[in-house]
Amino acid sequence: MTLIMDSRSVLIVDDDPVHRTIVFHMLRAAGYSPESVEDGVDALEALKWKDYLVIILDLMMDVVGGDRLLDHLEQTRPGLMNRIIVLTGIPNARERLAGRPVFDVLEKPFKQQTLLEAVARCAEANQGGGG
Repeated sequence: MTLIMDSRSVLIVDDDPVHRTIVFHMLRAAGYSPESVEDGVDALEALKWKDYLVIILDLMMDVVGGDRLLDHLEQTRPGLMNRIIVLTGIPNARERLAGRPVFDVLEKPFKQQTLLEAVARCAEANQGGGG
């Protein structure tokens, strides 16, 4: 199966509809092609069909949370780990995720410019594909 790869594609995985919408519009205004889902189950389904350049992941979600999604991807698609920017309200999340090969960890609340810079760095680092 060949996955579709859009050079500006970003998958937003967050169960908070307000936060998901804000990040979606921020990214679209910056010229990216964002898509959003509300949990890890929907993220896994989306990843079956499309190869996203950047994945923005919230850790605390109902159904399948970010930690479980990270576990699954690390086992089944380790090449995607360096495309993940964790965006979370969990204190000390960077230390908690120190052993994970994610691209970056940003704590909420975040500045728009900080997120856009992280997405740009991640996109640039992953332009070659893989996963």
